[in-house]
Formats: sequence, C-alpha cells, structure tokens
Amino acid sequence: MPIVTLNELLDKALRQRYAVPAFNVWTFQDAITYVEAAKQTRSPLILQASATCIEHNGLAFTWQLISNAIKDAKIPVVIHLDHAKDLALIQEALELGFTSVMFDGSQLHIEENIEKTLLAKSIADRYGASLEAEIGYVVKHDNGIPKATSPEEAALFVSETGVDALAVAVGTRHGMQKREAPLDFDLLRQLSRKLSLPLVLHGSSGVRDADLAAVADSGICKVNFATRLRRVFINEAGRIAPGFRDKDHIRFMMQAYRFVLQEAKFIQHQLGSVDMG
Repeated sequence: MPIVTLNELLDKALRQRYAVPAFNVWTFQDAITYVEAAKQTRSPLILQASATCIEHNGLAFTWQLISNAIKDAKIPVVIHLDHAKDLALIQEALELGFTSVMFDGSQLHIEENIEKTLLAKSIADRYGASLEAEIGYVVKHDNGIPKATSPEEAALFVSETGVDALAVAVGTRHGMQKREAPLDFDLLRQLSRKLSLPLVLHGSSGVRDADLAAVADSGICKVNFATRLRRVFINEAGRIAPGFRDKDHIRFMMQAYRFVLQEAKFIQHQLGSVDMG
C-alpha cells in the first residue's frame, strides 16, 4: 500500500465515525513497532515527527527511518510533520516526501494564524499534501494557560483557510502522565456540528481509556499519542532490567517493546480503527 495523504485516511474516518491513531516516532524501533501493530489489526496509521524528534535526528534522517519502516507495510500510512511553526521546515518536509504537515499558529492572534496558515496551505497544495492547523491552544501538562477552541472562531478559520484537518482544544494537555484529562464533550459536539472537516485531538495520552471510543464518535478523526507509549516502554524496561541477564541489549529493548506493541493495538481497538486498513 503506498503512502497516502491525511485526507485519504480521515475523510473515510469522518464518514464512518472512527479515529486513526497518530503515533510520534523518535527511533526506528518505534516506527516498526507501530507498523506491526497496524498490520496485526489491519488498521490505517499515521506516523509523525515532532520537533524533538527532528532536533535529535534531523529531518532527512527522520524521513528515512519512517519510510524504511513502512516499505512493506501493505496498509495505508501517512507520514506527518507535527507542530511545525516554520514554513521553511514545512517546505523541506514536503520536498522529502511527507504527505501531511501541521502548521501550528495556535499561539498567534487569529488574523495572523489565518495569514500564515494560508501560506502553509499553498505550499502543501503544490505537493498534493494535506494540511492540519490548530485553533485554541493545548498547553504542556505542567505550565501555560489553555485556550479552549471557540466554535465561532473555528468556523471562521476553516472558512478562510480551507485546511484539511483542525486540531482543537477541548481539555487535554501535552505530556500528561496520568489519564485524567477533563474532556469537554459538550464543546466537542458543538465543534463537530459546526464544522464539516476532520478534527484532531492533541495531548491524548491524558485521555481516559473509557473516553477514547466516545472521542472517536464525536468528530475526532486523528488522535495523537506520544507520552503514553513512551511511558509504557520506560516502565517495562525498568521492570525487567533487574532480572535481565542476557548481555544482548537488543533483546532487552525488544522485550520492552513487546508491551508497546500491545498498547498500540489496544489504542487502535479503542478508537475503532481496526479492520479499516
């Protein structure tokens, strides 16, 4: 199955009321684990590169490790650039082959956000790629003041920019260590009724398991995960380390990643994306 755009995945998800997980990738093992989970569940998949990943690996190498991980996947995969604030970085990613990018102007005044999002949209359109943007502001778990998405501002923004997907702030925070996000489902339903495009939920590691299915049935079509899967690896690595006697560190890492694989599959089931690949 070739690499696809975000539109190709999310338009179907919006019609059929399920959501596709977007997993942040830092290493090759991350990427192949998430691909294996998607293959086993026949789920579509979004693999995304964050700013921290790019700072560590560089954009070109990040593209190489993700594209190599999916070459035999036989399921639809989007390679997505997450939270880009620099139009030059967006251009570079699209030249490499990313099929989806996010321009994050969420901290800008709405007029400036619209202006710069339009520039990003024109760049993405030239490459036949999809563009995600954000209205409202999802803060980091330990600082900042969140700004909930206004349905009226969101409608204006979508009308002016023509973006393909919209990230909204409805109670989550980036980097949450516990699953206790106070999701505002009333606001989410208002946004879903007012907007006719796929919505995106950032900071989803803080969402309760019981809420994931409801999120997928409320107009959210892309659900981002990073901290939750990192914590699974760290916790399992710490648990098995005291009794691990094999000198092969690769086998140690693979043993911990088995639990990451199971967690990714669980998320896919909760979001209703299984057997949709």
